[in-house]
Amino acid sequence: MNATGNDKPESASFAADSRSSPLCDGLSLRLNWRLIRSFRRPRNVAMSSPPPVLPPPVLPPTRPAGSSGLGWIVVFHVVVFATASVFLLKLVPAFTKVFAERRADLPGMTLLLIDISNWWKDNWFVLPVVGLPAYAVLMWLVRANRPALRVLTYGVFACLLLLLAFGGVALYLPLVPAGPQQL
Repeated sequence: MNATGNDKPESASFAADSRSSPLCDGLSLRLNWRLIRSFRRPRNVAMSSPPPVLPPPVLPPTRPAGSSGLGWIVVFHVVVFATASVFLLKLVPAFTKVFAERRADLPGMTLLLIDISNWWKDNWFVLPVVGLPAYAVLMWLVRANRPALRVLTYGVFACLLLLLAFGGVALYLPLVPAGPQQL
């Protein structure tokens, strides 16, 4: 007995199977073998060299050569500075007038914010003379160091948030009545 479970030898079962199929007769097997051999490489021809490795495609630059991509960061810092300036030069003096009309005792935080606003108004010339050159030098120093640039950008944003939070609390404190409320 063979592996298929019948008494016929395996070659006999193969021969019987091949004769029963019209696609596997002797002529078609010879034609199929010739077709397969025609696709093979001839034995006496040397193997050609592998295809050349192409360089990666050259993409157009996303920014001009020599540019460091700092434009958006400078714009962001200008917006932060403008927001802080409007807060200190317009909003705080408006609240200062309201506090003066009410003749309210002001907490230390509010007095500090009013002093910062007054200094900003009185010493505006410090920014173009000292601030802009210092900012330009700082941006030149961190232009190639991305982590330092990221820290600088997040630091400026955090300072703006702290100024606005501090200012909001400092301007709100005098408006809240002191002591427990009687119902």
